[in-house]
Amino acid sequence: MEQPQRNPKSGQVLEQRVAFLDRILSSLPDLTFVWDREGRYLEYWAASPRLLYHPPEHFLGKLCTDVLPEDVAQLFLDALEQVSESGRTVTIEYSLTFPFGEV
Repeated sequence: MEQPQRNPKSGQVLEQRVAFLDRILSSLPDLTFVWDREGRYLEYWAASPRLLYHPPEHFLGKLCTDVLPEDVAQLFLDALEQVSESGRTVTIEYSLTFPFGEV
């Protein structure tokens, strides 16, 4: 059985689009996270690393319950459940105390 031919340009176009979307997400003033259904951090985008509660190596691949204070993690888990059920965006508000103050 013959393998389908790949167009070398399609890979290049995909890379360009991914880079473009990455630049857009990184320029947003808010933090953007991607989680799985269990609340595990898969990806993130931040305009500045100072906005992160922990460095990426501390949270990527881990559950929000292992990284965040219990009350904040529960807000995230509740929001993930709402998103899963409704398929719609959910907005939550919370505060965290950073070394330089509360955000």
